[in-house]
Amino acid sequence: MMIHSYKSNEQNKEIRFTDDANLISHKGEIVFKLAKSNAKLKELKEAYENELARNKELVARRYDIYKQEQIEELKNSTNGKIPTIKEQIEIYFSKGKSYDEIALLTEAKRDYIYKVICNYKKKNGINKKKVKSSDTVELIIGCKKANMSINQIVSVAKVSRQYVYRVLKEHNIPYPRKKSDKGKVD
Repeated sequence: MMIHSYKSNEQNKEIRFTDDANLISHKGEIVFKLAKSNAKLKELKEAYENELARNKELVARRYDIYKQEQIEELKNSTNGKIPTIKEQIEIYFSKGKSYDEIALLTEAKRDYIYKVICNYKKKNGINKKKVKSSDTVELIIGCKKANMSINQIVSVAKVSRQYVYRVLKEHNIPYPRKKSDKGKVD
């Protein structure tokens, strides 16, 4: 084997081996290039770790700034008084903030946030809007009329394959043919 260096681009040099010569005679060259390569990797790893630490610091600062902005906005909306954590959770939830964002702003645990939001929903009569089954049935029938496959109907309607088959059967709509049936003559 013989060692060859070549450039893949202007900055990086890469090494490859060919079976032309004996490796032992080029041992010194291989060790030297390997040492250079390891030094470059170590240098790049240190630069990456420094940049990663700087990024984490900047993200933490941005979170702090965002948190302060939200607290100031909350103070302004409540006449300078900071509400309790429970009230903050309810206010942020009513503004459409996610659980993660509420946790960031209030520094409350997710379990507590979930409990407060569940109680808030019960107290104010907020329920999840469920898709009516008749809407789903109409969607499945419409997809079938558009010659969609069962897999496509499942992904569009977000229901199980069994439900799609049941709806098609209830409405006397033939199932789409399987791929293996396409070549058969009736």
